Amino acid sequence: METLSSIDKDLATFASVRAQYDPWYEFSDDHRVWLNHFSLRRELTYIRARLGLWGQDLTVPVCNPVTGSLEYA
Repeated sequence: METLSSIDKDLATFASVRAQYDPWYEFSDDHRVWLNHFSLRRELTYIRARLGLWGQDLTVPVCNPVTGSLEYA
């Protein structure tokens, strides 16, 4: 079972990575930018799966290219 400190650490990491993440990365012409934000999104997804649903705001903004708006997964 995870300890509270590891949960707090994962929440802090999630918040830090989410602050760096740009959901509009899919429109970038620079492959390095695309790859960096793809990795950030994957890390957010892994952390969210590891934490489960603890009632915190663990949404990941995702760009919908059809509507040009953000959705939250």
